[in-house]
Amino acid sequence: MKVHATPYSAGGIVLAGILMVIAALAWIASRGPGHTSTQFAVFTFLFFSVALYYADAMSESLSLKNGIVIFNSLLRPKRRINACAMSEVAVIHEGFNQEPGIVTAVFHGADGKITRLPLGPMWRQTELSAFFSGLEEATGECRLVEDAR
Repeated sequence: MKVHATPYSAGGIVLAGILMVIAALAWIASRGPGHTSTQFAVFTFLFFSVALYYADAMSESLSLKNGIVIFNSLLRPKRRINACAMSEVAVIHEGFNQEPGIVTAVFHGADGKITRLPLGPMWRQTELSAFFSGLEEATGECRLVEDAR
């Protein structure tokens, strides 16, 4: 089972809008009257920083193979978490409003070890819910995953 982050999510659309605004500001700073190279440099740096974050967030994927949850991303190291050794998984929505926003999956081990897996803003809630429901089915635990805001 494998799921990917997608730009066709609320977070992806917001980030794309931010990229367009910063690109427009950089263009205005380079062409407008009284432009300075400092303004252009700042907006260009912001644009490439957000574009890099966008690319990393869009490349995120979660997969489940033989009871191991594998997180992969463009810029962050691959992480492997043994789901069969977990006593609980909490899926925490860290949005600022009633809509689910950025998500953190917290894996609680039977030995008390806690592993946090922060996910970017480009996840669709239905795909994440299906993945974590599949995680419960694969491990044979009917109440492994807890959903929290």
